[in-house]
Amino acid sequence: MTPAANVRAREVLKRLQPGPVKGAEIGIWRGHMSAALLQRPDLELYMVDDWKGNLEFAHLGYGPEHQADNKALAISQTEFAAERRYVVHEDSAAAA
Repeated sequence: MTPAANVRAREVLKRLQPGPVKGAEIGIWRGHMSAALLQRPDLELYMVDDWKGNLEFAHLGYGPEHQADNKALAISQTEFAAERRYVVHEDSAAAA
């Protein structure tokens, strides 16, 4: 997890009601934010990304050639919560 993902996740989590929660993160990339969100033990999370990449930002690891590795990292980082995370490999509009 990155420090920035931890900060964003804390901000999201403090807005949630107590008790079990279901949510979705759209645009997972490497899964840092998902891993931080899943630290909440009663959260079920749908992780939605098409992992197609973006040529404009390929130099940052967003290129199509990096996407299999990015998806694998996202899955690996959230393995501790495998029973509460659902990886949806689809375009966000199709997933909705």
